[in-house]
Amino acid sequence: MLQAIRDRITGWIAWFIVGLIAITFALWGVDSYLRDDATAYAAKVNDEEISEAALSRAMQRQRLQMQRLLGEDFTPGMIDETLLRSSVLEGMIQKQLLITMAEEEGFAISDQLLAARIQAIPDLQQDGVFSRERYEMLLRQQGMSPTGFEMDLRTDLLVNQITSGFNDSIGISDRELERLYALQMQQREVEYLLVSAAQIAAGYEPDEEAIDRYFTAHQDDFRAPEQVRLEYLDISRRDVAAEIPVDEEAVRAFYEQNLQAYGREELRRARHILIQVAATANEAEVAAARERALQARERILAGEEFAAVAAETSDDPGSAAQGGDLGLFGRGMMVPEFETAAFALEAGELSEPVRSPFGFHLIEVTEIEAGDVKSLEEVRDEIVASLREFEVDNLFMDRAEILANASYEHPGTLGVAANQLGLETRESEWISRDGGEGIGRFPAVVAAAFGEEVFERGNNSDPIEVEPGRLVVIRLLDHRPAEPRPLEQVREDVVAALRDAHARSVAEQRGQALLDRLGTGAPMETLADADTVRYQAPVMIQRNVRDHPAAVVTEVFRLSHPRAGELTRSGLALDNGDYVVIRLNRVQEGDPARMTEAERQQLRQGLRSLYGAAEVNALLTSLRAGARVVIPEDERR
Repeated sequence: MLQAIRDRITGWIAWFIVGLIAITFALWGVDSYLRDDATAYAAKVNDEEISEAALSRAMQRQRLQMQRLLGEDFTPGMIDETLLRSSVLEGMIQKQLLITMAEEEGFAISDQLLAARIQAIPDLQQDGVFSRERYEMLLRQQGMSPTGFEMDLRTDLLVNQITSGFNDSIGISDRELERLYALQMQQREVEYLLVSAAQIAAGYEPDEEAIDRYFTAHQDDFRAPEQVRLEYLDISRRDVAAEIPVDEEAVRAFYEQNLQAYGREELRRARHILIQVAATANEAEVAAARERALQARERILAGEEFAAVAAETSDDPGSAAQGGDLGLFGRGMMVPEFETAAFALEAGELSEPVRSPFGFHLIEVTEIEAGDVKSLEEVRDEIVASLREFEVDNLFMDRAEILANASYEHPGTLGVAANQLGLETRESEWISRDGGEGIGRFPAVVAAAFGEEVFERGNNSDPIEVEPGRLVVIRLLDHRPAEPRPLEQVREDVVAALRDAHARSVAEQRGQALLDRLGTGAPMETLADADTVRYQAPVMIQRNVRDHPAAVVTEVFRLSHPRAGELTRSGLALDNGDYVVIRLNRVQEGDPARMTEAERQQLRQGLRSLYGAAEVNALLTSLRAGARVVIPEDERR
C-alpha cells in the first residue's frame, strides 16, 4: 500500500498555489532575541522544533483568509487569539508528525517532480511558459527565497503522498453511491408562513417610560467601548525600496536585456511542403528528396497554386489537406532550420528547399504580424521597481533587525529604535477591541494592543507583520476605559433595540399561535394576512436551494417523513427576528437511475475524501500517542 501511496501525488498542491500570494514575510532570527533559548520554540515534535516565527506566520495567514472571506463584515474582535493559536499550532504539529512518518517510510520527492510542480504554477508563468525571473520576483515581493519556498513545497508534497494515498486506496461500492445520490437529490414539498419582524417593528413606537426603563436595565449595552491609542513605528519593503538609488545607465541596460518582456513578439503565418527524408539517409536518398522539392518549387513558380501542389506532394499529413498552412507562430515554436528561413522571408516569398531533421521544406510566408515594444519611458517605473527589488531584501532585513533589537532592549520607549532607523514615531486613532482606523484594521495589531505585554506591562510589542513586507512595533500611548454614555447620546440605539426586542417577541407569539391553529386543522393559506404574515404556497425544494431562507431549508430537511393521517409541522425564529411556521407535506427520494457518469465520479471522489480524512485522523491520533510532543506554553500553565 505504501508504494501505491508513493506513486500518487496529486490534489493538495492546489492549496499551496492558492496560498502563494498570501504567504507572509518571515522575520528570521528576531525570535531568538525575544525569548529564552530554552523555550525559543512554540512546540517540539520528537526532535523537530516548530518556531514561534513559523507559528506567527501561519496565524497571520489564517487571519488574512478570514478577512478576505468576510470582507467588510470582518472585525478583529471576531478572532479569539488564544483559540487561533491553539488550532493553528495543532495543525502544524500534525503536519510534522506526517512528515516524520513519510521520511521514516522512505518517501521522497525528486528534484524533477519538484521542478515540474513549480513550473506548472500559473502565477509563475509568462505567456504560458515558466519564467525564472517572474518566479524570483514574486518570491522577493513575499520576502521569501527560492530555497525556502522549495523546501515548503517539498514538505507539502511529501505529506500529500500520505493523504492522497488514503483517498486513492479506498473503494466505494455502487450501492453506497446510489444511497448517497438518493439522499442528496431528495426533494421535499413544503409550505410555510413567515411572520415579518421588520413590519412589526415599523409599526411600534416606544414611549418615554419604556425608553427610560430599557436604558436603565441595559446600560452596559450602551457603554462607550474600552479604547487605546498607540504609538508605533512602521517599516515596509516598499518604503525601503523607494530610498534605493537607481542609475539611469542600469535602467537602460535592463531594458535592452529584457526587450522581449516589454512587447508582443513578431508572428508569422506560413505554409509549407514537406518532402520527408530521414536524418540518417544516404546521399542518394537526400539528393532524390531535394530534387522532388525543387520540382515542386518550379511548379509553383510556373503558376500552379501552392495549396494544390502541397495537397499532391507534401508528406506532412497534418497540413497537406489545408494547403500546407501552419497557422501563426512565433520564434521558438519551429525547429531552428525552419524558423531561420521563415523569419528571413518577405510576405509572399517562396524559399529554396530548407533541410531540417524531418526532410526538405518549401516555405511561403503568407502573413506577418509585426511585433511592438513599449518604450523605455513607458516601462521605466516597472524597471526601477525591479532593480530595487534586487537590493531591497538585505536592506529591509537589516532594518527589521534594528527595529526588533532596539524595541526589545529599550522596552519603555520607541525613541531609540526611531533614532537608529531615522524615522519618526506615529500615533494611531482610538482603537477598540473590535478594531479601528489605520493600523487598527489589522487583527494582529489589535490582539497585541490589548495583550499582556503592551496593555498590562506597558512594553513595546514584538515586531508585528501586518501585511507581507510590512512590520510595525506598537506601544500603549493612552487608554480610555469603557464608560457609560448618557441617554441623549444613545437614544436612537435604545429605540432601535426596543423595536427589535418588541418585534422578535411579537413575531414569536404570533408564530406560536399560528402553529397551534395549524394543528387544529386550519388550512395554512387562510392564516396569512396582508400586514405581517406572508404565505408560501406548496413548493418542492432540495437541500441546496437558495430561494428560501437557509434556516428554513435546514429545518425542512430535519423533520421526520410525514406519516399517513399525521401533520408534520414546525416553527422557528430566524436570526433577523422573523418567525416561520412550516408544514412538510411529502418527501420524494432522488432516482439513482438519473445519475450521470460525471455525478457518479464526483460522489465517489467526495466519499473517498470523507473516508480518507477519517483514516488520516485515526493515523494522526496514533502518531500523536507515540510521539514526544512538547508545548512550552502548556507546561508554564
